[in-house]
Amino acid sequence: MKREDLQEILDLLNAIQSMPREPAAESLDGIYAVRLNATTIVALAEKVKAALVEEDEPEFDGVAVRVGRTVYSVPAMNIKRLKKMLPEINDLKLASGTLTNEDQDRLVRIVHSALSRNYPKMTKDDVEDIVDMGNFRTFLQAIMGVSGLKQYAPGEKLAGE
Repeated sequence: MKREDLQEILDLLNAIQSMPREPAAESLDGIYAVRLNATTIVALAEKVKAALVEEDEPEFDGVAVRVGRTVYSVPAMNIKRLKKMLPEINDLKLASGTLTNEDQDRLVRIVHSALSRNYPKMTKDDVEDIVDMGNFRTFLQAIMGVSGLKQYAPGEKLAGE
């Protein structure tokens, strides 16, 4: 769910929560049911607030990568992830300027492995929506640099290019 959607839900829940608590007339059964469930609404609003805070505060420090209006904090890969992803990183072939389907799949797995440390609910499908031909190098450079594999200067070509 997008942050804007969560914020809209939270605003609606807050508006409902502030409604008078007295029972409504029988002709307004829907409103009466909402008022009877005010405790549930408050609990739901708290969960939405927690989700918004969770999205805003990544657990691990990282390199900021902006995609549209969203800034992702790309953390270093831990040893477990690095062991698993290093063959994938080494097998990426970027020299041709185009990515094969196999390279695209590798790229998604690498970026997902890094981002999922700070965004545990992020799926590989989400990564496919975020990463594009214009920003995949930025993500790779961030992952490589923050993980201590190689620090790239701006505009420097990646390994294999």
